[in-house]
Amino acid sequence: MTRRIVMLGAFGLAVVAAWLVFNPVGQVQSLIDGTGEEATGPAPRGQSEVSVRDLVRTVESTGTLELSSERTISASSTGVVTNIAPLGTRVERSVALFEVDDYPTVTLVGDIPAWREMTVDSVGPDVEQLERNLVAMGYDTTGELTVDETYTDFTAELVEQWQTDLGVDATGRLAMGSVVFVPEDSSIVDVLVSIGDSLTGGETALVSTASETRTVEVVVPTSELDSLAVGAEVTATLPDRSTITGNVRSLSPTGDGTWMASVPVVDTEADSDASELPEGESVPVTVTWTEQLALGVKTVPANALSRLDNGSYVVEVVVDGGTEFVEVSLGAQVGSAVEIEADLQSGTVVVTP
Repeated sequence: MTRRIVMLGAFGLAVVAAWLVFNPVGQVQSLIDGTGEEATGPAPRGQSEVSVRDLVRTVESTGTLELSSERTISASSTGVVTNIAPLGTRVERSVALFEVDDYPTVTLVGDIPAWREMTVDSVGPDVEQLERNLVAMGYDTTGELTVDETYTDFTAELVEQWQTDLGVDATGRLAMGSVVFVPEDSSIVDVLVSIGDSLTGGETALVSTASETRTVEVVVPTSELDSLAVGAEVTATLPDRSTITGNVRSLSPTGDGTWMASVPVVDTEADSDASELPEGESVPVTVTWTEQLALGVKTVPANALSRLDNGSYVVEVVVDGGTEFVEVSLGAQVGSAVEIEADLQSGTVVVTP
């Protein structure tokens, strides 16, 4: 078989290479008969090398830089306003914003608004946000709480302890309206009712809060959820081409098939090329982040690969006196770089068209 390839000469080798690149080359399977079959001839048309590298994909999306995180807190209950926090109050964890018929609505820190009752077996990012607050307030004294999206019996036990300290019924569940989540570093900027006012049902706005922390709100398509996680770093490019960086604090569904990532940012020279972040309520930004697909893997250019009829792939390796075909398994791909698994060393020369 080696003799047959030698007799093909330069013209025959070029034809074989063309078949390998442009055809499902099952027709040439008999010439290579697996891996390692030598094919002598003149120097190939182009060459590259097997390299070891990280494969990292850059994802781009849109977002806005929010210069203030104002939130209006409403109540849907009926009754009389018996207490309300004064203007300028710093809103921290477990602060009573107001009381209706002596029952308080208290605050926790978070970007995802409270939108439902939370109880055992509730699942969602709002549950994880609650559990982070319970840990921050010191209720997980034994370190047994798994901070995740599932409301467990142990979560309920910690909630009961918190409710006892608040002086409310220790039910272990959080009824809608008993808790509100507000962004970090918030304070009350407007008080919309007075003590003694009657609430007659429906949504009644009581107070407004605003956060001093500026945030980038990033649109995350559902298809990209696996590429971005809480804690990941993102870079936002402003209209003036300056950039700011931050780490994802929360991910929450928007209800329209996408998710929103909230990224607190700080206006410092380390985070921005601009001396000041622009004025205005919000600024459109382009946001990028990276996804690590594979670390320290062997790669070849995509055009060094040829597909056989049986579905396997080969690369043509330059050896002393000619070339040989080596079967490879494929992994991740970024741009023209493709991860391969094969008994080839970094620096091995391969043929490219």
